[in-house]
Amino acid sequence: MSNYTSYAEQEHADHVAGCASEFENCYSEARTKVRELAFHHGTRIDRARSLGLWVVIDEVEYYCNATDAFAGSYEHFVSAHPSEVVARRKVAELNSDPEDRFSVLPPL
Repeated sequence: MSNYTSYAEQEHADHVAGCASEFENCYSEARTKVRELAFHHGTRIDRARSLGLWVVIDEVEYYCNATDAFAGSYEHFVSAHPSEVVARRKVAELNSDPEDRFSVLPPL
């Protein structure tokens, strides 16, 4: 049995005590997911570039599912190509929408 008269009163008391709200926890999870995705795709991108390949990436924005707040962005690995010409041709195919953000990274 709760000592609070409403859920809002309990949430306020939790906030005063230093507890994070449900939305803050969801946003924190979204930020963690962005870092995980950035690491995963960054590893693939770096590996391909170190092999001398031209890499096509997509800049992806990530939002919190619960709050729709912007949680961050990361470079999504799309494909790797042996030459700049082939990579740029792939980007031209993919960039059909003005909001698309596909680009090419050179080899390391």
